[in-house]
Amino acid sequence: MTDSQHTPAIEPTPAGQNTPIFQAPMAASAPVSAVVETTMSSNPDGAAPATSPTVTWGAEEITLLDERPMPLTMHDVGLKRRSVVVELGRSPRIAITEEAAYTLTYAATPNSWSVVRETAKHDMLTPRRPSAMRIYEIEADLMLPQLAVGPQPRTETDPNIVAAPRVRGGLDENGKPIADYQMTFRDQEHLEDWTREVIKSTDKQGGDYQTSIIEKGVSEPITVVFGTITLEDAGDGAPSSFTVPVIIDGITRAVRSWQVRLGFEARDIDQVADAIISSTIRPAEPGRANRTHHERVLETRNAATDAWRADWTTSHIQGAGRKEVEAGLRTAQALTLRGRLVVGCTTATTCHLEVEDRFPDAASELVRFTQENKAWRPEASAANAMHGVVRSLKGTGDITDTAMADFLLGTFPVDDLVPMTAQALKCSQNFTVSQAALYRAAFVLRFFTRPGTFKRSKADLRTSLNAGQIRDARYAHILSPLVEAPWRLHKASSLAQARNAYKRNGALTKPVREAWDIVVDTPMNLYAKAVAGDGDARITLMTAGGAALIADRFLTTEVVAGVGSGGQYEAPWRAGSISEVIELLGHEKNHRGLLQLALAMQEFQVDKEAANGLPPLERQRRSTTEPSHFYLLHAAADDLLATQTDGVHREKGSEVELTTQLLLLIADYDGTRRKPTGSDGGGKGGTPSPRKTLQDIVDSFISQMRSLDESGTTLTTKGGQDTTVFYVDEASQLEMGKTHRKLGAVIDWIGDRALTEQPVWVPEPDENDEFTEDVEQDAEEWGA
Repeated sequence: MTDSQHTPAIEPTPAGQNTPIFQAPMAASAPVSAVVETTMSSNPDGAAPATSPTVTWGAEEITLLDERPMPLTMHDVGLKRRSVVVELGRSPRIAITEEAAYTLTYAATPNSWSVVRETAKHDMLTPRRPSAMRIYEIEADLMLPQLAVGPQPRTETDPNIVAAPRVRGGLDENGKPIADYQMTFRDQEHLEDWTREVIKSTDKQGGDYQTSIIEKGVSEPITVVFGTITLEDAGDGAPSSFTVPVIIDGITRAVRSWQVRLGFEARDIDQVADAIISSTIRPAEPGRANRTHHERVLETRNAATDAWRADWTTSHIQGAGRKEVEAGLRTAQALTLRGRLVVGCTTATTCHLEVEDRFPDAASELVRFTQENKAWRPEASAANAMHGVVRSLKGTGDITDTAMADFLLGTFPVDDLVPMTAQALKCSQNFTVSQAALYRAAFVLRFFTRPGTFKRSKADLRTSLNAGQIRDARYAHILSPLVEAPWRLHKASSLAQARNAYKRNGALTKPVREAWDIVVDTPMNLYAKAVAGDGDARITLMTAGGAALIADRFLTTEVVAGVGSGGQYEAPWRAGSISEVIELLGHEKNHRGLLQLALAMQEFQVDKEAANGLPPLERQRRSTTEPSHFYLLHAAADDLLATQTDGVHREKGSEVELTTQLLLLIADYDGTRRKPTGSDGGGKGGTPSPRKTLQDIVDSFISQMRSLDESGTTLTTKGGQDTTVFYVDEASQLEMGKTHRKLGAVIDWIGDRALTEQPVWVPEPDENDEFTEDVEQDAEEWGA
């Protein structure tokens, strides 16, 4: 253990401000049964068991099945804080700073100190084996007000307005990795805003465990690392840092425990977030001179812990009311959580990661282990896995610096998008933010499809996602959270459709896998070059323009299903994948398709949505409530070079809006794919429909659900204006009830299957697939 670059925490004296309220054990001075029909759990005389206490939670009366005691204090257990810290420092496997060791003694209940000390003394640490490092843990009871929330990979792909912190692993004085999770924020406001986003995303995606916590507390251990949080500006223009235990797995359990503590009335997640932030990471007032930032934050956490203990004490005072008693019971149930404290790490001999990436990579892999118990959404698993891939590529030299890694992952402020894109493409900054976002999308897809990079990335993904193979469609879907990063927040309503489009290859077309270089120019100049025979310009248009069309819902899985949302259109022909449509739009003979890609790229706005990409009812509703959030994408003229206009198609002098149906017509440049009159709707040129896959059926089901939803909206809207009595016979009512139950069961089934690690739809092997482990291409041929 090392204390380099850290100030040791000062052990408080018994009269110090961090001393817990209790100096000795306290018993209830009056039976609690007088208020809530219960007695304390002890039963020395072997009498009949007492009635278990109950807590009112909303309209529900919850019986405590396992009543938690209040943890003892330091003075109750007869141990000194320093004795625990010294033993931790002697263990050869423990690698944390001395400040972290002192922080551990505040986080762990004094009841657990002897366990922590003996575990360290006799080297009984629990090993876990992520691929980059061997991790060592100590299991102990932890006090919730002492724990801060850390990154939540399960919600990382949610549209968040706050930039994530920069994360790296700590090093000792010899440059070796230690179990120190270092997060850098701009200032206190950035830290608090980011913490709030994590809590709110967790609340949205996590389960409701409040009843279970009240009944028996949190039983499943959480995973905690010691984090060094650095503020680049601590308020005086100078940087400052503090150490805090950070939850990296079990954040939902922690948030729900805070909600139990605050009571049923605290249902506003912002109120819960305020309580967590003010109790765990907001520094106390400076007070006396020369107090470090670490000491001030520690005082805040200790004061919060004392407040929890005070509520418990109040509930045991004679004459306490039911409200106070129930608050005490909830406090005891929520205060302690079993936790695995990561206290040591050693690098695996086969690890090739950069030194500062090793511990964060190992911590990230610990979190991925939880997917075995409760699967994340596929895009969250993909994003988490791609972080590991990027760290691995840094170690092999494919990625040369941290800035490039941040650029690929999208973990940077949008304000930096233009300069970072220019740096990556080695060009001048002569494009807009929106065009920079599309050039970055092309760069991401190009970078991860270079043969050497692809092979190494695929190997890492197979390991982290426990997949036997990674085919093109799944690889495209894994890359989609990286592609969408710059516009994720402002195009949030289109994310689901866009991510599904990448399940059908998305903008990862076959030409992207060839030898080519990104051409940086205006969209119309790219079009002119592409028509003139410049293959690189043509693929750049396909990739960037295709990403724009996907992001704004012009290319969704509906083009594969062959029918528009709510039956608003029937596709003139049915594509086998999204990438097929993009390839046809970018065909060297399809001048109008190339022009459409150029218009899509030119008119794309990173902070708005294309109104004509939305279903009619959604467009009507949202255009009324948020008109400034939309723009229009127009259909392309036959050929810009022939007409010498702005390239927009006009009818009777009016600009024509692009639709998915028109886009498919433009893609079918030679007319061989359109359904002839009387066709059964399948395939190219009226050929028989291919066998429907499970994905096809799911897509069709979802499309019909949208149609039903729109019909229901129309019906209820009409009903609000027209009070005419209508008649539904008994048989129809019975049929509606039966269908309602069946639809609910089918939706649940789809939800369960869609959240598994293996996607529902997996493409059949492609004879022309260049991306198999068996194919090795020379780097020069690929232009790497």
